[in-house]
Amino acid sequence: MKKLFLVIIVFIQVLNSQAQTDYNSDSLWNIWQDKSQQDSTRSMSLLLYTANEYLFSDPDSALIFLDMVEDLSEDISFDRGLSRSLKYKGVAYFILSDYSKALDYSLQAYKIFEKHNEEREMASVSSNIGAMYATTGLRIKALEAFEKSLKLSQAINSADGIATASDNIASLYFQQGNYEAALKGYQQAYEVYKDDPESQNVAVTLNNIANVYSQQENYADAITYYKNSIELHTKNQDLRGLIYPLRGLGVAYQGEGKFEDALFYLKRSLEVSEEVKYQNGVSVALHDIGALYYDQKKFKDAINYCHKAYKLSQEIGDLNNESSSCDCLYKSYKGDGNATKALEYHEKHSILLDSINENSTAMKLQEVEFSKEIYADSLSYAKKEAIKDIEILKQGAELSKQRVALGATGGGIILLISLIYSVRKGKKRSDELLHNILPEEVATELKQNGKVGSKRIDHVTVLFTDFKGFTAMAENMSANDLVEDLNVCFSEFDRIMEKYGIEKIKTIGDSYMAAGGLPVPNSTHAMDVVNAAFELVEFVRLGKEKKIASNQPFFEIRVGVHTGPVVAGIVGVKKFQYDIWGDTVNTASRMESSGEVGKVNISQTTYELINESPNLVFENRGEIQAKGKGEMQMYFVEKKSA
Repeated sequence: MKKLFLVIIVFIQVLNSQAQTDYNSDSLWNIWQDKSQQDSTRSMSLLLYTANEYLFSDPDSALIFLDMVEDLSEDISFDRGLSRSLKYKGVAYFILSDYSKALDYSLQAYKIFEKHNEEREMASVSSNIGAMYATTGLRIKALEAFEKSLKLSQAINSADGIATASDNIASLYFQQGNYEAALKGYQQAYEVYKDDPESQNVAVTLNNIANVYSQQENYADAITYYKNSIELHTKNQDLRGLIYPLRGLGVAYQGEGKFEDALFYLKRSLEVSEEVKYQNGVSVALHDIGALYYDQKKFKDAINYCHKAYKLSQEIGDLNNESSSCDCLYKSYKGDGNATKALEYHEKHSILLDSINENSTAMKLQEVEFSKEIYADSLSYAKKEAIKDIEILKQGAELSKQRVALGATGGGIILLISLIYSVRKGKKRSDELLHNILPEEVATELKQNGKVGSKRIDHVTVLFTDFKGFTAMAENMSANDLVEDLNVCFSEFDRIMEKYGIEKIKTIGDSYMAAGGLPVPNSTHAMDVVNAAFELVEFVRLGKEKKIASNQPFFEIRVGVHTGPVVAGIVGVKKFQYDIWGDTVNTASRMESSGEVGKVNISQTTYELINESPNLVFENRGEIQAKGKGEMQMYFVEKKSA
């Protein structure tokens, strides 16, 4: 069964309710141009004009206008315009799949709304924030945001707000797999929305109901609801909203075995996603088309589409679709008889699953949250279970005492002491393992508080490496030899990171990722990471020389470094992993892919932090085209010769 989109309706409802109140677009533009008007009036006019004309159809242009609104609002200390420009920026970046910036601007907007006690807007932006968390897989935080929106809407008796929050919470039930609860929530929302049959909210809720039926394999009802949703979205000229039911209809037809119909609607979903520049929709549609071709045993077509989906998912940071695309590539290469490539993508898929635990850890977290029985980690769970066992043994010992006298009780006590010893020994081992996989500060916080909150760290230096020639080596070496070579390299990389106080984040296939300046911020992270990068390059260079001397295949390495803000936290319940997210991570990856073998390629931001070091030499590369980023200033850096 295919996983369907989580569909959030809040943006459309909130924006349209404000943007279509008093003026048409021409009137709004004329007011903005009229400098005899008050600046506050001009600011709001440009804001609503942008929402009407550009926000969904051309978010890049919308951001330019919103910058103008923000600047003017700040100049005149006009919080009403400032807060809404920040809120709409959050929406624009969400549409552009830049979730880090989307969340940042939305949180800024919320603070201003809270300052002025604008409860309706607080409810609205809380829903937006929930949508951002949900889209990036942080469902617990999404639930918190949606519940906050629901409480605020109930406080002001906003029927639309209550329906919106109910709809969004139902979507989390949907992702949890609780389809009956999801269907009930969607139908409750529909009862509110149906009074306005042409509302975009009705169209989206119809799509959500169809999603439930599709997951239950009730394709006939799903197809009916999808078509009704498509009709309303088309009537409202809502291209972005149209993406979801088109995709859902394709999946439903695939479930019925109607491949031609399925391909038609999936390709239509791809076309619309490309038209509105919705990268997440593009990547998912590419994957779905590839998966459809795989089901038809058209393996080369499947590989083509799933590889495009994989690359795009990497660029935009969509780990869920990146994982699904790797799985599609694994199965398609296997079907096509290319065992080496199949193994490569199977390993990448496994690593990504460990990172996001989409099908197990996240679902377990949801189940725990919904049942209000959160166990922060496997250790606390084991301790609770051990306590239960001890209580049972105590009761058993007491019964034995009553039945067979003191001797039996003594045996029970010995067993109890043995169990307590085992629990303590297990705790020590668990602590050791915890400190092996998490930074010390994070592990300590987890043990003390039972949880670790995500944190924004403003200045972190991220390092990415990648091996040139890995694919060629994989084709000419046994799996054991290849893994052994990787293990030797990565073990040394780990030692180097520890030497410089840098946190290893993860490996993905033959790529290695680490970051300096976290979890405890420091002022030396940029220099620490660059010095570590020099040692990585030198280690691989020496290894290459040895391999050449013995006529063996060898690795070569590219290293990229970038400095900026990240969000850091842990994922997983049974398999913890400390991870980081944000545009800084993507940019560091682009530094690596835009670099050259044997060199350390750094960004302008990192350069500005280390350029005064007397021990370094820089080569200004000028502006280099970076995939998905446009032209970026880059520098090669190396140690000054003695």
